[in-house]
Amino acid sequence: MKRIPNNIQEAVERCVEDVRKREPQLSIDRLGERVGERSWTIYKWMESGCIPLQKVMAFEYACGAHHVTRYLCAAANLLAVPMPTGRLPAAGDIELVQSTCSEAVTALLRYGVGNATVDATDAALTKAMGQLAAERANVQRSEQPELAFS
Repeated sequence: MKRIPNNIQEAVERCVEDVRKREPQLSIDRLGERVGERSWTIYKWMESGCIPLQKVMAFEYACGAHHVTRYLCAAANLLAVPMPTGRLPAAGDIELVQSTCSEAVTALLRYGVGNATVDATDAALTKAMGQLAAERANVQRSEQPELAFS
């Protein structure tokens, strides 16, 4: 999981970077078309970090990334968790949660003795909390799972 952006400008830039990594041929003009804006508007958002709230969802959908939303949640001291599907966990899911929790506890222990940075410890703890919260929500919704359309 990537580090949470420090500000809106960084979040917008990361969204653009992510879509350009997946689609190197994508121009800012084409991205603007996907969002329903001119290319100069996208450049303005990247430069200033000022993006209208009503454009965030379309922009993130066009980029296939949620860095702006993640930043806004973190700035409000909220934990963003992907919407659960209500599916039962597979063995691999449980192993991943266990491994992530172990890494978080290790990071916390290392931080306690001065061998880890705040950023590294925060990232490990946030990742573990997110995975645990998603699995908790899946358990809560398991009585009414969503249909698999794909």
